[in-house]
Amino acid sequence: MKFKSVKKTSEIKLDGVKVEFDMVDGSIKAVTLTDASGNVVRCAERGYNFYVEVPAPPETEKKYRLHGSVLGISVEKTFDDEFTAKEEQRRLERSCINESEADLKVEFVEIAVAA
Repeated sequence: MKFKSVKKTSEIKLDGVKVEFDMVDGSIKAVTLTDASGNVVRCAERGYNFYVEVPAPPETEKKYRLHGSVLGISVEKTFDDEFTAKEEQRRLERSCINESEADLKVEFVEIAVAA
């Protein structure tokens, strides 16, 4: 199969794929392909290197989430460490007359960091 060079995205015929060029001084420096499902791949030249890239996973923070209910009231709090989360759990449980009035759990979670 022979290939030819293209200068316009309209020359690329791929069903369900959106093509974008990143141009610098009239030259194509990167091509971004996006399919109908939103999946993206980017091919870019930087210096003397060529890169094929996909979106990086979002950055996350490790937290501890206290959730459940106390006296029928919903509780959801997030803490930086497990010790503090469990301390709050014990404090809320002690505020009840009966153990059955508190249904609380602490679990480890990863929360996406806003960019």
